[in-house]
Amino acid sequence: MPYCDPFPAVHGSLLVLEDDDELGPLLKDVLTMAGYDVFLASTHSEAMPHLTDTPMAAAVLEWSTQKGGAGTLADHLFAQRIPYVVASGSVAHCMLPVCHQWARFLPKPFAITDLITAVEASRDFGVPVEGWPAAR
Repeated sequence: MPYCDPFPAVHGSLLVLEDDDELGPLLKDVLTMAGYDVFLASTHSEAMPHLTDTPMAAAVLEWSTQKGGAGTLADHLFAQRIPYVVASGSVAHCMLPVCHQWARFLPKPFAITDLITAVEASRDFGVPVEGWPAAR
């Protein structure tokens, strides 16, 4: 009998930028169970090849990684029209650059259901054409 993946990626690919060695794999497992093919990266340089090789449905970004680069990655996602969620414990939403304040924001710690809801909502609303939407 051929192997059948118990968690098929029905919602597409998702990039997760998270440098916490315990949280990153947990997020990957949970989002995989939610139906995504998850690419986990702990740095900007690890994340970029996934964006060039794989069409992404969305992304989840820890803004304050130890090696930085989330802002550059967010700029790239925005330019490619890939929606993203910012999930951070060390940066407040109002501290994000204005051009990224339209993105859904989850302060850490957050509930897993809130993360999945934010990812789904970001996919539903997409990336704004100009500025950010007035209502979130």
